[in-house]
Amino acid sequence: MRVCLAVFLYLVPRGLRIMLPRLQASPTKRRVATYMAGFEGIDPLEVIKVAPPHQPGAKWPVFLFELGGGSSDGGSAKKGIGQDKSQTEASGSQ
Repeated sequence: MRVCLAVFLYLVPRGLRIMLPRLQASPTKRRVATYMAGFEGIDPLEVIKVAPPHQPGAKWPVFLFELGGGSSDGGSAKKGIGQDKSQTEASGSQ
């Protein structure tokens, strides 16, 4: 993970717990997007609800974080999980 600046994770919560310390320990700040679940104990910068073209009535969450870069909390505020910051809705084509 030395050269990537953005990461997309589609993991169950246990997998996110395993990856979080590695992402936080990185000296490089990275943008991290997770699908369906966020990191426990870390507030996302934004939550976007995505409606896939094949399920226009669905609104699946994508959580956006900034982790690493030497900050003690990994780059995002430690407040809670799964909070909707923006109520932004994106179409599946974006």
